[in-house]
Amino acid sequence: MSLPQFLREYFPYCSIPVQGLTSLTADSRKVTPGGLFAALPGTQDNGVSYIPQAIAAGAAMILIAQEDYAKLEQIEQLSGLNVQFLRTGDPRLVFAKMAAAFYEKRPKTCVAVTGTNGKSSVVDFTRQLWTLLGYQSASIGTLGVKGPMLQVCKGLTTPDPAELHTQLAQLATEYRVTHCALEASSHGLDQRRLDGLRFQAAAFTQFTQDHLDYHVTMEAYFQAKKYLFEELTDPKGTYVLNADVPEFSVLSSMATKRNLRVLDYGEKARALVLHCLVPDKKGQQMQVEILGRQEQWFFPLIGQFQAYNFLCTLGLVLASGTKAETLLNIFSKHRELPIQGVAGRLECVAQSEKTVYVDYAHTPDALAHVLSTIRAHTSGRILIVFGCGGNRDCPKRPLMGQVAERFGDYVFITDDNPRDEDPAKIRQDMRAGMKGCVPVVEIADRYEAIARAITEATSDDVVLIAGKGHEKTQLVRGVAHSFSDQAVVKEILRI
Repeated sequence: MSLPQFLREYFPYCSIPVQGLTSLTADSRKVTPGGLFAALPGTQDNGVSYIPQAIAAGAAMILIAQEDYAKLEQIEQLSGLNVQFLRTGDPRLVFAKMAAAFYEKRPKTCVAVTGTNGKSSVVDFTRQLWTLLGYQSASIGTLGVKGPMLQVCKGLTTPDPAELHTQLAQLATEYRVTHCALEASSHGLDQRRLDGLRFQAAAFTQFTQDHLDYHVTMEAYFQAKKYLFEELTDPKGTYVLNADVPEFSVLSSMATKRNLRVLDYGEKARALVLHCLVPDKKGQQMQVEILGRQEQWFFPLIGQFQAYNFLCTLGLVLASGTKAETLLNIFSKHRELPIQGVAGRLECVAQSEKTVYVDYAHTPDALAHVLSTIRAHTSGRILIVFGCGGNRDCPKRPLMGQVAERFGDYVFITDDNPRDEDPAKIRQDMRAGMKGCVPVVEIADRYEAIARAITEATSDDVVLIAGKGHEKTQLVRGVAHSFSDQAVVKEILRI
């Protein structure tokens, strides 16, 4: 649907010609003369407060919630200006659809993945496999926009609609991208950022506690993720589902009601079956069954969860039109699966005198998975350096402490993006869940904590630095300080 058609359908009273509309944005600082400003309600602020700035910058249209418009002060004064107010009961939904209509170009094939953990790896693996198959492919998510000859890092897992559709249009027109994999975060889904899209395939990894500071309950958190499957998957699309998680029955039943195909993966799956994993220092042997065909591969990454992420990737690639024979023939040309690890996801930063991994694990379940994985690949101790973010999900902090103590041998509690909270209080919350079963050292300075752990480690031990993963900054009191776990490790070890 073109933008003129969209506006005629949703806002028949709109009197301003849309042919000259210059831009769409929900950020008043990015308004251009003749553009549209979406005054969206937020969790901490409301875009209505920035309407005067948007008008001063030359906004021709203001998208606003009907209830906010009714409360808007000085409405007569504002209406007297050459500005059209577009009123709606659901401004987020309308803004997403409007962005899709404004930026019409996008890759022909788009797939999405949701779940508490694994999204970044799955979209990146999917991009890698599509590239091997000869497609111009890209991925959008926590690690930024990655594709042919570009990598633009962004801050949000799921960008706002205007930014997202700008990126998709750029990928399609400037880089000729035909296939794109996107992360669908619970925040993005709940805030309708993806509503302008319909996906050929939607994948679900797994579901554990996270983001309860936003969703409040696990039920609301899961409802947000279900939205991808209920509303955003194409009527002729495919669900790619983890068969080994409790949520499988709910989502597969939904597929049945919608008459959609399911490609499941995991030990209990029928389509993409994991039969056996044999750990190796540099990866793992995989015995799998792909649509009835028995295969054995060497996967160059450690961790059962990474094997699951890879099977999820296979499901998305198959669901987007690639034949199984074509995909498996690509693998037969390589001694090991041609997949590279993702930055900050069990990333091996050092493996000579000292072995050090950096991982983004910032939930109890993710940390447990990573520690269990490393345990299968080491004969020595596991030394853990980690913290918890400020202004986020306080109840998980003692749980993170419990997991570290249960699965590790030596724990270093430190700071991890304390934001506006007292870092000492965050560390205290983490220790509240610990019983003193293993040595625990509290060092506020993250650099010093990492240095101490590396110094304490022997050649048989493994150091895990968890929580920040790919991040390059430490957020303290509104200031982003340059900080990279990987860079710190290399500086300490002089590698």
